[in-house]
Amino acid sequence: MQCELNEIVVSWLPDAISMIATTGQLSLVSGGTDDQRSRLLKLFMGFEPLSSGFVCVDGEPLTPDNASELRRLMAFAPRHLPVIGETDPCYPPSVQDIFSLHANHNRPVSNGLLAETMRSLTPSHDTSEQLQWLAVALLLGRPVLLADHPPRETAASLAAIARQGTAVIVASDDQAFADAADNITMLNSEKSFIR
Repeated sequence: MQCELNEIVVSWLPDAISMIATTGQLSLVSGGTDDQRSRLLKLFMGFEPLSSGFVCVDGEPLTPDNASELRRLMAFAPRHLPVIGETDPCYPPSVQDIFSLHANHNRPVSNGLLAETMRSLTPSHDTSEQLQWLAVALLLGRPVLLADHPPRETAASLAAIARQGTAVIVASDDQAFADAADNITMLNSEKSFIR
């Protein structure tokens, strides 16, 4: 699986941005602001308008006609959910799964399975909602995981999950993710590099 942003131009970044995230690698989006990094993840899902450039998933350009289908390949762990009562069309259906604590419509997530997955992500006893959303996103078992500013303690675990065959894309400025990343895309005029 490969997700690509190719020469994307958007109003909220000063320069065009390109990046490729592939199965087996943890790709980090760093630099810029928290909001810019979060919005970049939404580009992969087709929820942010482009001035130019294109988004591809496994070589297939993301279009309004196929966006919903391609989003089914992705699990999104948000930084935060909208306030109850608000609607935000940029959140993909998997966020609704996370909010209702269902891995999908056919397999509810039990508290035991959720707790076990959370423990596998971090040795701490963190029970934050953000860690819960990340655990549920993992339980979806999709080939692409988009993690919006996950807890720093999950960096090594997310790198291991990538090595097991998932394309993991993390938006964060935390050094723990930079240390664990296979490639890093810097926002705001800084070039991406691969280690």
